[in-house]
Amino acid sequence: MFTSEETFRSILASRPIIIFDTNIYLDLLRYSKSASTELLHLYQTVNDDLRLPAQVRKELDKNMPIVSGQRISNLKTAGTTIKNTINNCSNNVRTQLDVFIRHKFAEASRLSDTANSEFERIKETISNYIENVVRDNNSFLATSDVAAFINLIWSAHTQDSYKASKLMSIYTEGSIRYRYKAPPGYMDDPQNNKESKKYGTDVFGDFVLWNQIIDYGCLEHRTIVFVTADIKEDWFVLDGKRPVSPCEELLNEFSEKTDGLDICILTSELFVEYLSNIKAIDTGEALLEMQIDDYVDIAVRNNKDSIMQAFLSWGNEPEHILQFPFPEDINRLLRIDNVRYVVKGASLQLEDNIEYSVILEGAANFSGVYYDEDMKCNTTGEIQSAFQFDLRIAFSRHYERDATGKCIPSKDIEDIQITNATLEAVPSTDVSLESRRGVFIPPMEDDKEIYEYMESIWDDYSKNNPSVDKAEALVYFDAAKYFEKPLLEINRAYTLVQNSKTKSMLSLNEIDALALKRFSDIKISIKDGVATYNGKSTLLGETYPIPESMKLLPPEQGKELYVDFTVDAIFTDEKFIICTGTSTLPKKTQLMITLHSYDRKYHAQSKATVEENGQFRSEQFSDSKNPPENEMLSGNYSVEIVVPIASVQPDEVKTAFGNKGRNLSGDYVNEDSVFGKTIRYKKDIAI
Repeated sequence: MFTSEETFRSILASRPIIIFDTNIYLDLLRYSKSASTELLHLYQTVNDDLRLPAQVRKELDKNMPIVSGQRISNLKTAGTTIKNTINNCSNNVRTQLDVFIRHKFAEASRLSDTANSEFERIKETISNYIENVVRDNNSFLATSDVAAFINLIWSAHTQDSYKASKLMSIYTEGSIRYRYKAPPGYMDDPQNNKESKKYGTDVFGDFVLWNQIIDYGCLEHRTIVFVTADIKEDWFVLDGKRPVSPCEELLNEFSEKTDGLDICILTSELFVEYLSNIKAIDTGEALLEMQIDDYVDIAVRNNKDSIMQAFLSWGNEPEHILQFPFPEDINRLLRIDNVRYVVKGASLQLEDNIEYSVILEGAANFSGVYYDEDMKCNTTGEIQSAFQFDLRIAFSRHYERDATGKCIPSKDIEDIQITNATLEAVPSTDVSLESRRGVFIPPMEDDKEIYEYMESIWDDYSKNNPSVDKAEALVYFDAAKYFEKPLLEINRAYTLVQNSKTKSMLSLNEIDALALKRFSDIKISIKDGVATYNGKSTLLGETYPIPESMKLLPPEQGKELYVDFTVDAIFTDEKFIICTGTSTLPKKTQLMITLHSYDRKYHAQSKATVEENGQFRSEQFSDSKNPPENEMLSGNYSVEIVVPIASVQPDEVKTAFGNKGRNLSGDYVNEDSVFGKTIRYKKDIAI
């Protein structure tokens, strides 16, 4: 757990060294002017105990001009985006008003001119606002004020930068620590975190800083308080995205290397909250800005039912009901099922209350009752359809007094309102609606954590196992054990993140169907709800049912197509390899031929087409790793033939295969619940 405020009081009384991470200083340039002024005033109360490590100074010199410039560039970019949006809106309105003009409606031309004038006025107002902000530059704390604060700390206690030999030693040690995920800093390494934008020696910045923090402890023999806004697992133990304590390895290492001294590692929010209470300085506005993302996440998570009811009420208002593009004329929404929310953005406004505006995106199944023109009444049956949405909601928190009489924001939210919504129908023919988690499903934080873990261990398993299938199976079982979850839940989490990257709109029914097929392909055996592989066992988990729409039909009468292959490979005179063969597939069937060698780490693909008498021939395979002639070497290879799904084959092949390949049969035919029957042939061959 984090140090409590009472304990922090005792630490502060001992006059510790206080070290700020680079982001603490840069955030003074990012928050509003009033919030940053509060923070700067608070930080200045501990000036004498602040130290500025050389690594932080180096990073500030590099990043302060960038962050300072972004404040204006972001504003200008937003202004340009708004103007483009207004232009698009203006054009759309003008197009619709032209209908009035063509049909000679009275005053139509004047109405069009008025609309154009209003749009131009709005654009001019925005331009003037941006121009004034840029000219006055009064919305943020001046860069010079932050620089003066930094220079004051630096001039009082300068720390020498490490020499090149010392840095090389740290980089070498860091590369070993990062391999084993020893904190701090390993999350800056793209090998451990694909979202990291750092490269070269910059990935070791946090580890260099950690060494300099330890140096301060050894030099001054005082407790260290280290403050950072870098909320990652290489500094803190996380519960989802929420930090719950510093990494124990860091506390132990600091104590060991400083002869028993203590270090207190705090998030910026906790440090500001504790110090402002101790110093009796009001930093309420700063804390609200610092905590906005965390608070909005919690508020949305804890009030989903209220938000859904507000959404339902909003949707049933006469001017909004028409936004729902159901297949029929809807006059009432009955309910909204399987709602998924993802916070896209949030803003804060401080007046008498604290008002939040939150943009959510998600997906939901909607049911409605429509008016039947023939029957002249509402139908008794329900219509169900699926929608993705962007939802803007507003809510507020009021101020209340605590036991000491101090005004603090309430924890409860009130007055939830839907202020706008954008809806997009999801074709029910493309996506099953039977999933209990909705249609197009954005991954949750837990899903992302599982995905990142599986990605982080993949390289080790693939290096130590010649079979890709074996590596994949072991990664699944490792993740199931690590997160203590059934195998299907692990696969869903991983697939949901993959889907979000590729925009694949699969329901969990479809994901489960594909998973069971994949588990079978990589030889994971399943019996009585238990999955077993290579002596390892784990629970399979509950399987979502396959919808009727996904179940495959039997072959059409008299059209069953038995699939078989004969395959060989030959060397050409130039020492290239060509794969040849015959198949029972119809003429013009498209094939993808893969030649693979584990020994030589060779992998290449070639397209091919079935010709007369079922014959096919690959393109020439060559080896660019064997210059100058790119000759292929003799040895053991694996030849794999995959037949693209029926829907992308030529029309005559598509007819022979049948809908979703229903007419195909044989040992090389597999059933895929989403794409129908697929064909995959594999043979080991000595060439």
